[in-house]
Amino acid sequence: MAAGSSPNTSVSGRFLDADKERLILSLPLDGYAKKPLVTLEEAVIPLAKIIDNVESRVWVSMERSKSPADNLEQNESAAIRLYTIEWSEENQSLYNVLNETLRLEDRKKLIPWFSYLKLILTALFKLAWFRGTVWRGVKTDLYNLYEVGSHITWWAFSSCSQSREIAETQFLDSSRASTLFQIECLNGKSIQRHSLYKDENEILLLPCSYFEVVKKVKIIKNGLCIIYLRELIPPFKLLEPPFPINENSSEPMTATNNKNTPILADTTEVYLNHRKITDQDIELVVYAVKGSCPMLKMLDLAGNQLGAIGAQHVADNLMNKMTLTTLNLADNQIGDTGAQCLSNAFLRNQTMIVLILKNNGIGDQGAKSLAEVLQNNKTLTSLDLSANRIGDRGAKHLTDAIEKNNTLTTLNLTQNEITLAGQQRLTDASRINKTLRNLLLVRDQ
Repeated sequence: MAAGSSPNTSVSGRFLDADKERLILSLPLDGYAKKPLVTLEEAVIPLAKIIDNVESRVWVSMERSKSPADNLEQNESAAIRLYTIEWSEENQSLYNVLNETLRLEDRKKLIPWFSYLKLILTALFKLAWFRGTVWRGVKTDLYNLYEVGSHITWWAFSSCSQSREIAETQFLDSSRASTLFQIECLNGKSIQRHSLYKDENEILLLPCSYFEVVKKVKIIKNGLCIIYLRELIPPFKLLEPPFPINENSSEPMTATNNKNTPILADTTEVYLNHRKITDQDIELVVYAVKGSCPMLKMLDLAGNQLGAIGAQHVADNLMNKMTLTTLNLADNQIGDTGAQCLSNAFLRNQTMIVLILKNNGIGDQGAKSLAEVLQNNKTLTSLDLSANRIGDRGAKHLTDAIEKNNTLTTLNLTQNEITLAGQQRLTDASRINKTLRNLLLVRDQ
């Protein structure tokens, strides 16, 4: 039984336990979601025999959560706050006992925790998803345990900092070998407004977080080992959501199917439309999709904030998939350069059937690049270039391509800058073409 007294002001303990992770595959974390959602006081009743004085910490957490942020309920915010509290003996803190249990292979040991897990994960899933670089340190050398190219799972909650400086100065020991993790995360949670220690600016990674070891470096001078991790979507669901995602979630910024649910390995359609994805975000997204969707057929990235760099990442990493048949990049701003990147990718892609590039700021040069694709491509049947900036010069390139192409069935050029003369030339070319049935040319002028 734990021996706990007054809360400790030390806050570093939960940031320093990465060395306790078992880097082996275990059973998924599930079953807890079937529990009803109860108050925090009720949720910790099964824990009273495991953790001393947990009731007093619950009282403190509830008192400090009377006006919760982020539209959480008081009990939900208090559940997070309880997780952050330090007991006088660190190894008896709730977070420490919980995380040790999450790392056990025997999932039955988690049953007393189910009600608390239901409450805290419900709260965390309601918070906005943090994506970006976070840091985690440990005062030991883990260099040999993390092989570059391998995939590993951290089964417990993982506390991280957004600041490398804080991670190095507060969580590492300059007098001995230490390890610093640089993590590109997809599914972090900022819990600053629900922590007992608000100055930490903590990013919490959920249990069952799945990573690729990208690279590692050892600095001989000071014994520091830096390990670079990239979060991926696992090939099967390791963490059961606490509730149906499409009801209450703030929608994680990860690859999803049905626009809300985390994807599985056999997913063929991925919807990431209108997620405010930028060129800075797209690399993480591409890696997640590429690693988790070997049979990807349709990718919807419409209505985001992608430019030429984003188009380049998609072209280099996803269009070489021999299964991709539909790509929707409508309502971005890839421009002529982005169109060129996609066109180059068609040299490798022989499966694309539908390409949607509506409203992307594509002009005559971009139209020329895509026209070159049409002259040689044998699979593309539908191309949407509506609401762009294509004029008569671009239309001339497309006219020449139409005369040679014998695959395209639909070409949408509405709301461009093509004159009546240019439209007539396109119409004449379509009469020569044996497959083009739908040529859309209505001008918005």
